[in-house]
Amino acid sequence: MSLTEIVRKLADKDHTVVASMAAYVERITESKDSRIMADIRSLGGVPAAVDLLGHPIPDIHHSAANILWNIAYRQPNEDNNLAIKNAGGIPAVVRLLRSTSDEDIKEICTGTLWNLSSDERLKIPILEDSMTVLVRTVLIPESGWNRHRENDVKTRNAPLSDTFTNATGCLRNVSSAGSEARKKMRECEGLVDSLLYVIHSISESKSHDLLDSRAVENTMCIIQNLSYHVSLEIFNREASAATPRRKENQDLSFGCFSFGKKSNRDRHKPSNEDLTAQEARTRKEPPSGKSLLWQPDVCRPYFYLLTECSNIETLEATAATVQNLTAADAKWTADIRTSVRKAKGLPILVELLKVDNNGVVQSVSKALHNLCFDPRNKELVGKYGLRDLIMCLPGGAGKPIQHKPDVVVAVIHCIHRLVLHDIENARELRNLNGVDKLINMSATWGKFSVAEIAAASQVLITLWSFKKLRPLFKKDGWNSKYFHPHVHSQSQARPGINVEDECTKCNTCLSQKDSIEQEDVFELPQYQRISGVGRLTDDEDTCTVMTYDTTTTETGLHDSEYYTESVTTATSVYADEVHVLKHENHDYKYQMRHLRKELEKVSYHNVELMQQVSDLERRTNKYHVQYP
Repeated sequence: MSLTEIVRKLADKDHTVVASMAAYVERITESKDSRIMADIRSLGGVPAAVDLLGHPIPDIHHSAANILWNIAYRQPNEDNNLAIKNAGGIPAVVRLLRSTSDEDIKEICTGTLWNLSSDERLKIPILEDSMTVLVRTVLIPESGWNRHRENDVKTRNAPLSDTFTNATGCLRNVSSAGSEARKKMRECEGLVDSLLYVIHSISESKSHDLLDSRAVENTMCIIQNLSYHVSLEIFNREASAATPRRKENQDLSFGCFSFGKKSNRDRHKPSNEDLTAQEARTRKEPPSGKSLLWQPDVCRPYFYLLTECSNIETLEATAATVQNLTAADAKWTADIRTSVRKAKGLPILVELLKVDNNGVVQSVSKALHNLCFDPRNKELVGKYGLRDLIMCLPGGAGKPIQHKPDVVVAVIHCIHRLVLHDIENARELRNLNGVDKLINMSATWGKFSVAEIAAASQVLITLWSFKKLRPLFKKDGWNSKYFHPHVHSQSQARPGINVEDECTKCNTCLSQKDSIEQEDVFELPQYQRISGVGRLTDDEDTCTVMTYDTTTTETGLHDSEYYTESVTTATSVYADEVHVLKHENHDYKYQMRHLRKELEKVSYHNVELMQQVSDLERRTNKYHVQYP
């Protein structure tokens, strides 16, 4: 019998014929042969299978559900996924999930939704059709959360079911679909509560199989995504990096006037965000729903995971969650930073810098950076964690772990936060040979990326500002030119500047019950980038930078948290001068010196412009600084 006839008989009136034909199609789709899948799709097998999901005979709708699961399996299957969606397959699968009590059927339905949710085009439809059913049918019952006994957390040692793993995998995928998707998920009754209940219930578990499971990984990745941009998306407050901030101990004073200087009364006046968070915490009933995300002690169970778990993806997601929650400029964020210190989370994060994984080290470095806005945290990390941060930098004795450029930039920015306005940390950096590594990076073109060189140069400029340390630097053989590299801009240092938040994308389900391929996503309300938890940046390249402890905001980059001021680049005047220099060969010496002097009058630089200047200098073989 041909495949055409088999597919046609799926609509036969004889239930026995339908059952045997559905079972046969189910078996041949298990091979995952793309040609067979394409033939079934072209012959109308997908709508026929969707129609059978509502069949009253269990064996038939069981086979139909398995057919759709198999068809939605593995990329590239975009045509298959779209065919299922166009045939009304998503609401049909959700209806079957809601109506059945068969655990095997639940596993198949959630597995199908997980596979389909790996398609960017289907994330929002899946979210709208399935989120409430997944939470009420799977998450709440499986997690053990009870709204009437929220404080009664029982330690879990039993493994979470495959149905729970599939359901959280689906929600993990759709949580990367943008700010509106995250808002809907935070508002869904029982979703945040059940996820955090699972993390609390395993915080004393001795079962490493449970801690390292895919279910816990998916759960933490959803929490990470929902913790992203809390300040903006819940409190409707723009990220602090989008608004110019004063440096530490600095007012915006110009001449006889002072702008942005607050009176004592205004300085102590809490923001709307602080009032909202305080209301949520001080009300009589215990916090629930999305307000659980920013409670002071929310990070405590996360550190148990960071200590006991060996699943790299879970470690990365957990560290990135701490990073997200400590990124805003609000009272509740300050409380979380204090809570992390009291929970002894700082040494746990520092220890994770030794992990041979780029994603973990990057997330941990960014989390430590944000935590160091607390003065006491900064003191402790500088005293006990600076050595480990320096070990993450390239160079030095032995064979240190070689990290990717964006990871190195994140580490350098964390070091910069430690030494900024702190001479003791700066002295310790010199004692641990960190200055040697930074100078080597800033002086070695071709070996390191522009982002790494820019970040290293930034730290060196800060170090040279400590006049008491200059004799020590000179004693080591480093004079002022090594601390003022001629290119020290951060406007292209994108990978390491985005420290505010990360969103982990979902995984594409690779098998019915096995592993799944990770493809992480960072998502911004304004911009988008794909990553490890990849990188998708906006097409425009304009950015806002500042050479001191800077943040990069504006189009193309996160309106990120390195929590400092940001100013808009305005170098068109100097770009015009470079254009003139390219076409006129008169008095290079005067022109180059004048241009360099003008650039140094401002506190920000443009990498493209500076590179053009360097090209001109090399062309004339004059004034190009040579490093040994």
